[in-house]
Amino acid sequence: MARLDEYLTADEFRALEEIRDGKKRTMPNHIRNRLLELGYIQDVLGRPALTDAGQMRLALGK
Repeated sequence: MARLDEYLTADEFRALEEIRDGKKRTMPNHIRNRLLELGYIQDVLGRPALTDAGQMRLALGK
């Protein structure tokens, strides 16, 4: 279950924005693992993709 109230660093939030915009294909493992753990991204064919929760988090802002 995604936690929409969890604190994100500026780098984590920026990674979500870049994934949304199709610019982010690779990222540091610690950021990728945290976003996966929070349920904001999923791995699709080896690339990060936003989940519904990730899209909601972006809509809510930092």
